[in-house]
Amino acid sequence: MQAAVENDFRVMTGLMGSFIHAAICDDLKVTYASCARKPGQREKSGLRSRKQQQEQQKAVKTKKQTTTAVSNGNKNNNKQKHMKTNIILNTNGKRQASGFTLIEMIGVLAVIAILAALLIPKVTSAISDAKINNTLGAYEALKTAVTDHYAKYNGFQYAFTTNASTAQLAQFDSVLMQEGLMDKPFSTKIGTSNALQVVTGGGNSGAGYKLDGANNLTSSMTYVVEAVIYGVAPQDAYDISARLDGPALTPLSPTQDSIGRCCFNTNNNTLYMFVTGR
Repeated sequence: MQAAVENDFRVMTGLMGSFIHAAICDDLKVTYASCARKPGQREKSGLRSRKQQQEQQKAVKTKKQTTTAVSNGNKNNNKQKHMKTNIILNTNGKRQASGFTLIEMIGVLAVIAILAALLIPKVTSAISDAKINNTLGAYEALKTAVTDHYAKYNGFQYAFTTNASTAQLAQFDSVLMQEGLMDKPFSTKIGTSNALQVVTGGGNSGAGYKLDGANNLTSSMTYVVEAVIYGVAPQDAYDISARLDGPALTPLSPTQDSIGRCCFNTNNNTLYMFVTGR
């Protein structure tokens, strides 16, 4: 029995040895074949492998681009579907008109009303101030021109070097324009009409001017130069008096004013403004 076991062991050992020998020979043949391959064949095989890699990369890129295009197309289709669904139809199949709701319109009108309530008084005040400033500017221009005329001709009754006519004295600004002392006739933004006149008897329609607030200081003057504005609103007359005479010579409210350089007659809404006198 021992002999049989030893015999089997020898057989198995021989088989294993032959198997190992055959495997080693096969590896040696493959190694020899690869080593014996020509250099050109090796480069060709390397180029083939690179081309295969490049082709694979191109195929992957093409696949990605196709996927992106498909996804963009799907997005556009979804947008179109969304836009279509936004069109609201009535039960009769008519498209609803888009616009503001009643609540939104009321809100907008309320905001406009609030802004108008805030801005209109300021705009009105600005317009009134502009009118008053224009009148006072014209008044100061008159004073300068009349003073230059008196310094040049030594009197208010002259037109150039000759005595002025009654008509010239009633529209004295035309004389000053002829003398080159004014560029345009006396005009204001308040009232309906106006005039620059040279009068006797103290001015202010014969009542004179209480320049100090108490005494008539122009009744003794031979000539008085005054600006007359007709059709003046009481509030405008009050504002001019407050700016020209100050609070001390201005009434507390837009009423009859008979003191200071500004005198307002409420009977005919005429404003008399003392310029100068001699």
